[in-house]
Amino acid sequence: MQRLLISWPHSTAEGKRLTKIGNILYNKFWILLNMVKMTENDIKKALGSMKEWSYKDNEIYKEYVFNNFLQSVKFVNIIAPVAESVKHHPDIFISYNKVRVALTTHDEGGVTEKDIDLAKKIESLSSLV
Repeated sequence: MQRLLISWPHSTAEGKRLTKIGNILYNKFWILLNMVKMTENDIKKALGSMKEWSYKDNEIYKEYVFNNFLQSVKFVNIIAPVAESVKHHPDIFISYNKVRVALTTHDEGGVTEKDIDLAKKIESLSSLV
């Protein structure tokens, strides 16, 4: 889904106010859309382009393998601020050189677009270690 901005003529204070209100409402609606539990078919389709991500028991997950423990910790420290910025927090498990990342939206009881979006961000971050 692509986000659009709502806009009214900015020549007046009222136009600026309506634009601001419209964008706030649109962003809240966008967040709600991302919080709808996906079907298993939609999840599998979304994961089709994501290397080694899997779906089981209402969560998506992947295990990353690094050269050592310090690289594993570095990866987790790279993920943390990104997850915090979108207010969505994965379950993360470290076992020496392996990091398992699992995502689910607890409020929805399963996987949502929010999980898929964060998984894609995490995937792009793995190359930074």
